[in-house]
Amino acid sequence: STLAELEGHRGAVTAAEFCPWQTRIIVSVSEDRSFKVWDHHVESLIYSSSVLTASPLLSLLIHAGSRQLVTGCAHGQLWIFSLVEGHHYRCVTRVDLKKKRESFSRRTESRLCSL
Repeated sequence: STLAELEGHRGAVTAAEFCPWQTRIIVSVSEDRSFKVWDHHVESLIYSSSVLTASPLLSLLIHAGSRQLVTGCAHGQLWIFSLVEGHHYRCVTRVDLKKKRESFSRRTESRLCSL
């Protein structure tokens, strides 16, 4: 049975995960290119990010050790946000995996040529 219905995304939800250290908190990502933080006990929205990218957010990971949220989109970009209380979901870093792969390939080719 449905325990709670959390409405607010403007597109389909592509991933959702419970926060390991605050079990009443759920984080969701969506095709609307944003993430939202919910308190499912009171069925309320705690935080709504701005649009992060031009392509839908597809993946979500909450890392308990660092208390960070990692989300990724279809174009190979990752965003890492702090979930530490008082940090207000600020972006810690953004990684473009396509650029990282190209940089790695250039360095590898350069090393191979020098051998």
